[in-house]
Amino acid sequence: MRPYSTLFLVLILCALGTFSLKAQQSQLVGTWTFDADPSFSSIPADIQQHLDTLPSLKATVMAGYAGRTLVFMANGSFQQSLPNGATLSGNWSVSADNVLQLVHVNGHVLEQQITQLTSGTLVLLQAAEGDARPMVPLLQYTKN
Repeated sequence: MRPYSTLFLVLILCALGTFSLKAQQSQLVGTWTFDADPSFSSIPADIQQHLDTLPSLKATVMAGYAGRTLVFMANGSFQQSLPNGATLSGNWSVSADNVLQLVHVNGHVLEQQITQLTSGTLVLLQAAEGDARPMVPLLQYTKN
């Protein structure tokens, strides 16, 4: 009897994990708009200090983020609109450890950790790649 109860417990835990992942994925579906203030407040102090000495670079960086939108569709596709009018598209998925994976149609893969997901807020942590750190490590979006 004991092996069956252990197997049953494992099956229940797997089912709950799958249900939780599906619920999280359905919560992502919709249109999300970049929220500048909380995102820009995550810029590391040394990078912020450097940007403050170069106002034109700072304006360019901020203009590159402000107005971004992300649209996640239920069929697993996404579209990102950038402030300059460019549009990126591809497929999205979320792993069991809350990593959002965006696979662009050109094959580029971007992975970001979901640090917060509510009905109205999405916060993504951008990881460093090698020695390169992201200027804006936390990207906060508000659901439209």
